[in-house]
This record gives sequence, structure tokens and C-alpha cells, in this order.
Amino acid sequence: MPQSLTLTDPVTLNGFKAAIFDLDGTLVDNMGVHLDTWIELLRELGVEMTPHAFHEKYAGRTNPAILQGVFGDRFGAEEIQRIGDHKEALYRERYAPHLRPVPGLDELIADMTDRGWLCAVASSGSPTNVYFVLDRLGWRGRFKAVVTGEDVTHCKPHPEAFLTAAARMGVAPEDCVVFEDAPVGIEAARRAGMACVALTTTMPSETLAGLPGVLAAVPDYRAVCVELR
Repeated sequence: MPQSLTLTDPVTLNGFKAAIFDLDGTLVDNMGVHLDTWIELLRELGVEMTPHAFHEKYAGRTNPAILQGVFGDRFGAEEIQRIGDHKEALYRERYAPHLRPVPGLDELIADMTDRGWLCAVASSGSPTNVYFVLDRLGWRGRFKAVVTGEDVTHCKPHPEAFLTAAARMGVAPEDCVVFEDAPVGIEAARRAGMACVALTTTMPSETLAGLPGVLAAVPDYRAVCVELR
């Protein structure tokens, strides 16, 4: 694996056949809204947590995993579902006016498609949230596979989401490069046997660039180029 880099100049990806994108903080720069909504909700439930601590520990996990991680067995399944649904409704309401792709992403996906790459989304989010983003961008048809939190049994850092996306595309894990913004997602990519490009939309490059499996840490997709597979 090449040494990881923090780049301002473009990084060129070659030797891959497919790209797998996380969604939150990766397709769209929405983690600030997610984090603020979670911090507000946790405070109402009696827990104080900083956005940095929440992102570092829980970003990329499903709502049940987050609530169980914070509260243990305090809530039953129905209450967990209710709290999670409430949080996501607040998030969609707040983020809708600001929804836009991370800079350079539209052009990168178009270039990947022209060069014969396959693209997929692998998110721990609910189908409602995933398609809220894809449909508002008009991008549902741009991805060969879409994996949501309801398609997997194990949340990140387990590699199931990325391996499922690769299998649905018919591509071997080693032929995939993952785009992620969270340490747990980067670890999931490593466990899946996939290289990773880290987006510094939420966490600084010095935090992400040195993680195992990271080829580069970039501010957005204008710093990424691809070659023919």
C-alpha cells in the first residue's frame, strides 16, 4: 500500500474498476447538520457530548448502534426506532435547503463513467435518508448499487456494507476504492481489503491521512483524477 498523502494537487487513481462512496460527509457535506441534530437530541436525553467526540466514535454507525452505544439498554427497540425517526426527520428538514454535492463530485462521477468505472453508494443511513439525497440530486440512476443501513446486519467498522456493494457490482474488493470521511468507515474499507481516499469535510487531514489503508486525504473531489480501469 502506498504511503498516505495529504494533497492539494490532484491524486490520480489507477488500477481500480469501481468506486464506492459513503454518503454522509462524502457525497454531501451534511455532517454538521447531522452532528448538531444529534448533540441537541442527546442533550434533551441527558447526555452532553462534543461534536468531535460524537463524530470520532459514532459517525458511520446506524441509529440503533449509536443509541445503544450511548445509553446501553436504557431504551427498548420501539423507543430506539421512535427516537431515530425523530432525529432523521429533524435532519432532513434542516438540511434540505442546503443540499448540494461536495465540489467536484459531479464531474468525477461523470469521468469515472466515461472511463468504464462502476460506482456504488454504501451508507449506514436509512433508505429514507439515502434516497432523500440521491433523489434531490437526481442521481439515483448514476450508481450500479446502493447499500443502506437496512441492507446489512453489521454497521461500520464491519466491512459488510462495502463488501455488499462490491458484490452487487460484480467487482472484487481489491478492485474497489472507497471514499470516506469517518474513521470507522475508513477502518471498514481496510477490513474489506479496499483502498480508501479520505474526505476532510468533517475531520482534519492530519487525523485521517495516517490511518491504515488511506491513499490520500483530500478536501473535495477536485483533488481526485482517475484513469481507465
